[in-house]
Amino acid sequence: MAQQFEKFSRFYDFNNKVTEEKLRAHYLYLYEYTDSICRRTDYYMKEESVKAIAFFTDTSCKTKVGQYISYYPNKKLESKGMYAKNKKEGLWLSYYENGNKKDSTVYKNNNATGTSFTWFEDGNINIKREMDTDGKGNGKETSYWQNGKLDFEGIWANGKKNGLWIYHHFNGNKSAEVVYEKNTIITSKCFDENGTEEKICDSAKVKKAPLMLKDGTPLTKYIQRALNENTDWKSRDLPLEGGIFFVWVSFTVDIDGTIKDIKLEHGVVQSLNKTSIKIFKDLKEMKPAFEFNRKYGNRYTQRMEFRVGKDRF
Repeated sequence: MAQQFEKFSRFYDFNNKVTEEKLRAHYLYLYEYTDSICRRTDYYMKEESVKAIAFFTDTSCKTKVGQYISYYPNKKLESKGMYAKNKKEGLWLSYYENGNKKDSTVYKNNNATGTSFTWFEDGNINIKREMDTDGKGNGKETSYWQNGKLDFEGIWANGKKNGLWIYHHFNGNKSAEVVYEKNTIITSKCFDENGTEEKICDSAKVKKAPLMLKDGTPLTKYIQRALNENTDWKSRDLPLEGGIFFVWVSFTVDIDGTIKDIKLEHGVVQSLNKTSIKIFKDLKEMKPAFEFNRKYGNRYTQRMEFRVGKDRF
């Protein structure tokens, strides 16, 4: 069966969905079959460089096995490790685009084992995990803010949050105490930035807030309004047949709400790319991420949708 499909390729969009249109493709996947092994080499279309190399034991290329390695568009190493029956095994290492180490974890049956670390890009520790060596998902996790102060700490039991987890504001003071049972929140207490307990600690204070502007407008609504008001993107570099085009933009919302590090992740039409970047540069600030009763900086990737008609000229 495998010999019938010795070698073929497919185009994929930014969301890793198959597309027949090269214009919309972000990746090219090359499949090569040798006996019972499928080797898949993923390429970045724009950079014409290797994105990842993976091996599979089935003809549909779904069950990973053996070495896996991935790269950034600039050809620098992103991650490497081993799979066994689609589960991570042994030491996995990942790196930032500048070459600094990002994560070092030893896995057993897809669960972290022993002591593992995640680092910020500047080299400071972000997360420390002290897990059992049997791969059963039991242990302790401690996270730090970029300023070195404690972010949160808690216990894992069989791969799920269990017992008391304590979260902290950026200044180091406690923000919330949350008791879990198999990942389900049982009770919670909230504390202001001075460490004083608050009378109300409902789910709105504990759960992650949606992306919003400072005035409470949802980000998606702002984007749609901006596209309706800005028609500069309806230029002649768009294909004459029209259609729906997507652009992906990544950005960071800092703890004070400032938007920074705006980056075009994927887009094939120059006018749409420029419009997408401009929309976020004009925005300047948003509500920062909010969870467990404290603000924090976070990075996002947003899809922009452009509907182009044939009669636009």
